Amino acid sequence: MYLPLPLPDIGSVRFAAFDMDGTLLGPDHDMHPENIAALNHLRANGIHVLLASGRNHENISGWYRRLGLTGPIVSGNGALVRDFASGYTIKEATVSPETALDVLALGRQIGITQVVDHTDGRAVVEHQSYWGDIVGERCGSALGVVDNLDELCAAGPRKLLWVDDGETIAYWENELSRLLAGKAHICVSGAEYLEILPADTHKGSGVMAAAEYLGYVADATLSAGDSDNDAEMLQWARYGLAMPHATQKAKTSAWATLPDGPPETLIARFVDKLLQR
Repeated sequence: MYLPLPLPDIGSVRFAAFDMDGTLLGPDHDMHPENIAALNHLRANGIHVLLASGRNHENISGWYRRLGLTGPIVSGNGALVRDFASGYTIKEATVSPETALDVLALGRQIGITQVVDHTDGRAVVEHQSYWGDIVGERCGSALGVVDNLDELCAAGPRKLLWVDDGETIAYWENELSRLLAGKAHICVSGAEYLEILPADTHKGSGVMAAAEYLGYVADATLSAGDSDNDAEMLQWARYGLAMPHATQKAKTSAWATLPDGPPETLIARFVDKLLQR
């Protein structure tokens, strides 16, 4: 369904989990001042704000510092949930070495760009490429380059990311879901991004772990996202909000879809209406 509709009761919302790219961040991959103000308004009304992203913990930590946020960070699409201030690890999962090495070998065979998120915080590739440069540009920091990824995959990485054009990614989403059934969670996190995550790991499981750590429940939670990798998070929250440009899977999983408008301030406009309710 689409807003306008009965808005959530602001008094019932205590916890808000937001995707970053395509949701809080605009097309320029930065956060508009109006969205920053909106997060501050939520916090001023006693709502805990959390960021949940496919980005790694170190990258999201920079946003926590910039925004003055506290508490857990959900990174790697749920593979790591760690408290920002204390560094306490609430939840951590890794892709099994066998699965990671199989994915790596297949990726090399088909010539696709592969990014490995290691447990030491590095996001690395084997060589520079057009798609690797795109990932670094969008995240605001260049990817590291290593001679080969075998050692990192043999140690069990947090996730692997395949990057290519949308048609290629759509094909391999189906193929990897079949090949790795029960061994990994496969999802698209953008038209050009295919995530290979630990089995039973996704943003929903990460946000659930963070909520439990903080003492919040689904009925007191609002979430917002735009892609397939947000679906479980949107479905779990009482008020899951899909962006108007969201994938069909995200919209189907959400409680409501926000109306069209400038994408960089969609969250700000919703929060304004919510607080004026």
